[in-house]
Formats: sequence, structure tokens, C-alpha cells
Amino acid sequence: MKIANCNGIIVGGIAAALLGIATVASRAQVVMNWPLQNFTGNICGWQSLTANVTLTYDPTQDNSTNGGGSCLFSADYSGTGLDVLGVRVNNVGCCCDLDTLLYLSDYASVDFDVKWDNLSTISLTAFNNSMSGGIQIVAGGATIGSFVMPAAATNGWAHVTVAVDPALTNVTFPGIAFESFYQAGGGGTAAFWMDNVQLTGRTNQVSLWPAASPGGVFTLKWNAAPGYTYTVQRSMDLSNWTNLVSGYPSGGATGTSVSYTDTNAPPAHALYRVSSP
Repeated sequence: MKIANCNGIIVGGIAAALLGIATVASRAQVVMNWPLQNFTGNICGWQSLTANVTLTYDPTQDNSTNGGGSCLFSADYSGTGLDVLGVRVNNVGCCCDLDTLLYLSDYASVDFDVKWDNLSTISLTAFNNSMSGGIQIVAGGATIGSFVMPAAATNGWAHVTVAVDPALTNVTFPGIAFESFYQAGGGGTAAFWMDNVQLTGRTNQVSLWPAASPGGVFTLKWNAAPGYTYTVQRSMDLSNWTNLVSGYPSGGATGTSVSYTDTNAPPAHALYRVSSP
């Protein structure tokens, strides 16, 4: 089987003599990550939207090597009507042009580290169970995803990745907000630290490589962004393309790579490409 790389397109011919894995690097354009705060000395850029939530810079809690600290979120749910958590951050942290707009289609996820304060009078389990759909992350008036505090956060720092809804391709935003409603009966306090908050850029073009070619079929694999779906096409001449599958995988990728098998691959050669909106 001959395999070549044509500007991100796999060229493969099926032959029984070559059944192993061959790696082909393709060109990928990557949108850079956009840090929202590493909390190296302050929490500027961050603002509480509700009276019962306070944000404090804590130099004693840090989950990086930047010599800084983190932001302590403290929520008091003991008063009447104090059942909301609302926090927002502008997209440049502390400096520069506060009117800069970002595009959700450029980002695959919101990533950050959290650590639960075990001095909270509300347990982490009760806190998570009392959130309606978890803590929502909002940008440009649209909910892009949600999360609950990982159980591991009670024992130290835990990483959270919230995939950006790939359907929100035309949304622009100047910053993001964390919002939730505490619905349990009875009051109490809940606190946690957050560090290393960023928007993680996604690839506009995927890198793909042939994974295997047992007789009569051709399997290709590519790097993926969680939550995104892809279209796989095949051509014989680089001019006419046939859709093999669209909206694949159903429900979006669940990891960082996806594979697809063409069970009707031509016996001599074929050209494949993968795209995502």
C-alpha cells in the first residue's frame, strides 16, 4: 500500500502486503489558548455578580509554578434569596483592550483547576446535588457548557475541562460567566479555589493518519476536539469528493482522537480528508 501526505489529505491504496500502522503528519492550524487568569498576584478581571459571593486572592493556594496564588470563591447560602452563584471575568484578565471580542468557534473548551475548601459547612456532595444542571458557563448570552465539582477536589487540586458547544459557531463574547442556583433546603457556606483558567484553542484543520488497512477496508484516525463532529470524504482524483459520513461521531467526540473505517475502500487507491465546521 502506498501512503502519502497531500496537504492534510491521506492517500492510501489497499494491498495485503502492508497491514501495519503508518504515521503521516499533516498541517494543522491551531488557535492559541487564551488565558483568563493564572492569579499570579491578584484577581483583577474577575467580578462577583451576586451579593452572597465574594472573590478573594489567596497567595497560599496555588496549582502552578508561577509563584502566584489562586482565587477563593466563597458563597453564603444562609440568607433568604441568597441561592445564586454568579461570577464573571473579562477575556484579557487585567490589561490591554477590554473591548476585544472572542469567537466561540475558535475554542474547544474552558479549562481550569479547582480545590474544594473542606471547611465549608455544605459538603461537596450536597453542593453538587443542589445545583440545577451544575454550574453553567455562559458566554455571549449563550450557555456553552456546565460542570460539577469533581470529588477529587476534596483531596487537592483537580482539573476540569468543559467542552464548548460546537453548535455555537457564530457567538462572539468579551468574557465568560459562571452561574448556578443552589436549590437545597437549609443554608450554609460553600467555598473553593480556582486557578489556571483558560480558553483552549481548537484546531481548524485536523491532523490525520492511516491506522490500519486489513483487506478490503481502510481505517483512518485523526486528532479531535471533545464535543465536535466531523465529515469524512473520499476522492479518486482530488477534484470530486464523496461524503462517507457526516456528523460523526454521533453526539460528538468524547476524547482527543476519532477513527473511521471505510468498509468499501477501492482496491487500488483512494484519497481521504476530514473536516469539521
